[in-house]
Amino acid sequence: MNCLRSPVPSDLEVLRKLWPRLSDAALEAQIHGPRLRIIEAGGKPVGFLKFHVIWESLPFIEHIVILESDRGLGYGTRAVREWERQMAERGFDLVVMSTQASATAQHFWRKLGYTDCGALTIRSQPAEIFMQRRLAGDS
Repeated sequence: MNCLRSPVPSDLEVLRKLWPRLSDAALEAQIHGPRLRIIEAGGKPVGFLKFHVIWESLPFIEHIVILESDRGLGYGTRAVREWERQMAERGFDLVVMSTQASATAQHFWRKLGYTDCGALTIRSQPAEIFMQRRLAGDS
């Protein structure tokens, strides 16, 4: 069983592994902020999901990262589905996310039913693909 929960200070260690480019101060700010959720399985943190609600009406997943040793076990899928359920409970009927066109992660999102809704290209970077998914119960 896995769950999506708010972070606690003891999550700093696993966040260092998952998000090594951030300083401890930045990670601690994330822990105390409202947008980070820890993905937990078997009582231990295995990843995180970070989101934002754009314009107070559109939930957007910024990052989802699973420890390499725990990938492919369904934790990411279950975490996304739990997050979607939480967003539906808050009254949202559409969620979005983005990934680089060159990333294999887009296949994960397509498997979950996300569909393209736009792209953004900045400078010489690979395009950022935006994908959306309507939540159950909408028209």
